[in-house]
Amino acid sequence: MYILVVDDDQFANALVQFALSKEGFDVETLDNPRGAMQMIQKREPDLLILDVTMPYIDGFEFSSRLRAEGYDTPLIFMTAKDTIEDKLQGFNNGADDYICKPFNHQELVARVQAVMRRIKKNGKLGSTSIRGGQFELFPGDLKLAAPGRP
Repeated sequence: MYILVVDDDQFANALVQFALSKEGFDVETLDNPRGAMQMIQKREPDLLILDVTMPYIDGFEFSSRLRAEGYDTPLIFMTAKDTIEDKLQGFNNGADDYICKPFNHQELVARVQAVMRRIKKNGKLGSTSIRGGQFELFPGDLKLAAPGRP
């Protein structure tokens, strides 16, 4: 299962990558959201872990744009913004979970596993696609789509 982590805190990225890789997840990290949309268009993650306070665009705005583009990628906000208003804004912006910094890496792993369990149960895991040029590959469905052809 492929997880993309977008956080400007490189230490947090390293910790998350280590903890989740140790559990068998394929984890990639970015330290700013500018390249994240392009990365998602190339390979949609099974789960996105997103900080809120980042340069260029905050995580709430990024998730809103992601949803507006039609992506329903499962999302966990991982942030120092810990007020109830922040959490509600996160959930209203499409978060499946919200974890506040500082956090215990075991709790993060448990939350990721819980979100993945729900996705798997609902049949959404593996429905992500990989886009390249005119083609779109759906590995979970073993389908390749081309313009004008289903």
